Amino acid sequence: MLTKEDAGPVRALAPDAPCFSRLSARSALYTDLHVLLDATSEPLTSSAYRSLVIDDNCVARKSAAARRKIWKELKARYILDTGHPLFAAFLQEWRRCRSEAERGLTAYMLLALHDLTGSRFATEREVDEAFAQATKKLQRSAEDLKARIREGHTVVVK
Repeated sequence: MLTKEDAGPVRALAPDAPCFSRLSARSALYTDLHVLLDATSEPLTSSAYRSLVIDDNCVARKSAAARRKIWKELKARYILDTGHPLFAAFLQEWRRCRSEAERGLTAYMLLALHDLTGSRFATEREVDEAFAQATKKLQRSAEDLKARIREGHTVVVK
């Protein structure tokens, strides 16, 4: 069982931390992230991702100002820099996903981990451990929810 100390720099991984979803798919810009990552099969530098958004308009915005704005928002939410260990680990997992549900969960994990840490992980190992712990916590939450439904409880999703 994880302790608060085991959670390290990611508060959400502590066993007593609540799970909250504060973003809709729209405010998370998930569709735009998906389109951007599908635009290439290779990991890119931040400037190359920026070029896809602003110069190539891969996210289909009408004006240059709108493209600059969406780039700024995507970069703030998802890092979009393969030199950053958290984004590099995310991209590796994203490429392994076999379903849209897995991709959505993987993107949400990046969003949540990046939002909660606000800084770089020190090592690639810390990133791998953070993803593993987040996955376990989400699986436990899903298992608890399924058990409550099987027991006949009413479950309200906000």
